Amino acid sequence: MATAGKKTTRSPVPSTSSESPPRSSKRRDQRKESAAIVQDPHAVTVSRGLADSILDGADAVYRFLASLKLAILTLGGLVAVLAYATFYESKYGTRAVAEEIYKSPTFALLLTFLGANILCAALIRYPWKRRQIGFVVTHAGLLTILLGTFLTLRYADEGMLGMREGEATSQVVRSDETFLRVKTIDSQGQARDEFEIPFRPGNELWNPTRPDPQRFLAIAFFKPSLENLARAWAAVFTPDRMPPKSASFDVTEAGFRLEVLDHLPAAQPKIVHEAVSSGGVPMLHLIGEFQPPDQARPITLDQWLIAEGEFRRVTETLGPAKFTFQQVPDERALEEFLRVPTAPETRDFAWIRYNDATGKPRRYEWFLDQTREGQTITLPDSVIQVTFQGIVELDLGRLQSMAREGPKFEEIARKFARVLISDLGQEIPADAAVLHAIFTVKLTPDAPEEPYLAFDRLPIGASPNPGGSENANGSFGIGFVRPRLSSPSDFGRVEVAATPAGRLAYRVFAREGIRTAAPLRPGQRIDAFSGAGGRMTGAFRVEQVLDQGRQRLTYIPLDLPANQLATAIPAALVRFSVGDESREFWLRPSDRAPDWRSINLGGRTYQVAYDFRRHNLDFTIELRDFEVGFDPGTRDPSSYRSDILVSATARDGSIPPDLLLETPGTLGAGSVARAFHKAPHTVSMNKPYTNGWWTFYQANYDAIRDEEGRPTGEYMSVFQVRYDPIWCWGVVYLGCATVVLGTYLQFSMRAGVFSPMTQARTHATAHRRRPDEEQEPVETVAADSDSDAAARHRL
Repeated sequence: MATAGKKTTRSPVPSTSSESPPRSSKRRDQRKESAAIVQDPHAVTVSRGLADSILDGADAVYRFLASLKLAILTLGGLVAVLAYATFYESKYGTRAVAEEIYKSPTFALLLTFLGANILCAALIRYPWKRRQIGFVVTHAGLLTILLGTFLTLRYADEGMLGMREGEATSQVVRSDETFLRVKTIDSQGQARDEFEIPFRPGNELWNPTRPDPQRFLAIAFFKPSLENLARAWAAVFTPDRMPPKSASFDVTEAGFRLEVLDHLPAAQPKIVHEAVSSGGVPMLHLIGEFQPPDQARPITLDQWLIAEGEFRRVTETLGPAKFTFQQVPDERALEEFLRVPTAPETRDFAWIRYNDATGKPRRYEWFLDQTREGQTITLPDSVIQVTFQGIVELDLGRLQSMAREGPKFEEIARKFARVLISDLGQEIPADAAVLHAIFTVKLTPDAPEEPYLAFDRLPIGASPNPGGSENANGSFGIGFVRPRLSSPSDFGRVEVAATPAGRLAYRVFAREGIRTAAPLRPGQRIDAFSGAGGRMTGAFRVEQVLDQGRQRLTYIPLDLPANQLATAIPAALVRFSVGDESREFWLRPSDRAPDWRSINLGGRTYQVAYDFRRHNLDFTIELRDFEVGFDPGTRDPSSYRSDILVSATARDGSIPPDLLLETPGTLGAGSVARAFHKAPHTVSMNKPYTNGWWTFYQANYDAIRDEEGRPTGEYMSVFQVRYDPIWCWGVVYLGCATVVLGTYLQFSMRAGVFSPMTQARTHATAHRRRPDEEQEPVETVAADSDSDAAARHRL
């Protein structure tokens, strides 16, 4: 029944059996006939061949690939993966998301299904009608974009380039592609064979102490393998029992085996000090704390003192004070180290160790000043006569002249020159000097006088008797110390002595003299400098002492922000084996040149390096100037730019460097080469430089630090370099333009979802579903038929 006030048009109802029945009735009759045949035991069953089954299966697959369901699944999956990748990149960095998601087999499979769905959805409608042109063009554009993406992954390149001011390079480092290189060296020192082993370690920690379950699950999903699945399971359920990851490479033709035991994607060097059974040197781990009067917190300094050399002595500067570590041979020397006059005594002091007439060890103490020069004494209960000649400062020039006076002084000059270097460092000023006292000694009344040099604060064992024999067994020796500081401007000096058994003692030198001389325990805090009068206070403690120690270079993970991980330098712990011999060491790639590590194993010499893939450019870039700006009142960079000079070069190397011109121009008549020039350019954060298919972006900068980790004020400019030829980006842009064109055609031709037919159907469906209207299904069919006819007439 029609609603009052509305006029409806009814379709004629079929009245005779000769008229065509509805399409749904035909389908129902066909199904009934098929069921009857199956139920009839006497029906003739026609066996279908294998080819027909294969064709039916292929047709089903083809229709599935062209279906809307697959389109929804692939597009939904692509959106989900891209959204997750955005979060993944913000947490783990650009290099990680590129290697672990965008270049993964799972993502490639997803794009493959998307491309197959787009292609089959277009082909299944062939032959295409005129109204489907926009639809076909849009799908062709999408396929072109996917093709351009594949070409970009296949042929495009990306790397990093870092330079300091004044440096020039024509080489780009591709940090995401690494190799292990091995050279065999012949007896002449020349490389005979070189092996390049591809090494793809990934961007995650191989053996983390605290694994990240989220990252290992992502790796197992996007790069499925038994190893990744096992590590993901362990990261989630048994993080304390992660299976170790390693890689091994056997090069049978060269007879060596290379194993990678650990890998750090971002590493920083660390010096490890460890005890060894033999072949080591004395080491002392010292912690210094200094409290300036105008600061709330103290300054803590951590330093290892390594007593190398013949005298087992070293001097280092920590903060405002100097610290000296000395290993003495025995307990007796340690007691002599402590028996010095303390403040307020500031006179120069010497002590003499000897054996009296009965052979008993004795000690004689002697305060020295200018009035005693030339004074001779006879040591108690002995016949030994000692004459004090004076106190002088011995510099390098004096040491050299002493060496020329004869072999008797050459040994003294050679030894104590090294003492001077130890106390003042490797770079010795021209006026550097060591304080020493000069004595002459007659061991017996008939013996000739022999000179003795007693150096300030050195142990007795460091004062040899040239040509003498008694001093060789340690029975006679002279020690000398000046209790006050060398200069009034010096803050202070701390000396620590240790025996091979590990007993410690210390002395503190201040302006007023030797403040303290006492035994020392590991871990004991010593307040060395009081800070009276508003001066800085200072304290120290000895954490550890090693009689036989060795320092070894290792690497630890470096925790960097996600936006800096792309410029991080990795490190690998490798084991190199030849036969039954092996050696473990760390390798780290360098962005400048391969850092070769020489190894002698099995009677042969090898060189091993962990290196990046390097690409040579057809031009040279020189960094003329780099400037970085900071936000006011902070060290946060606001902008940075690089002024570069680009020098063109010939591909075949036929253009010599002297033909490079500072400005563009032409060469003289008769020249067979075209003109090349040096062109200045500026690269900033939002202004890249393009040369051919190469584009240079100002990516970052690094502050240059000295050996002690202090900033030098210089910077290294870091560029991100991309090689993107026209057959890569051009195909992508062509695909984007094609998609825009196809969308425009669909709008302009009113095809697809924009056609009147589709709109009429949508409107009729919505009208039929309204609850306040009562319409019979047959009326809707008629309206749809009329709309279809009208639409076909307009087309």
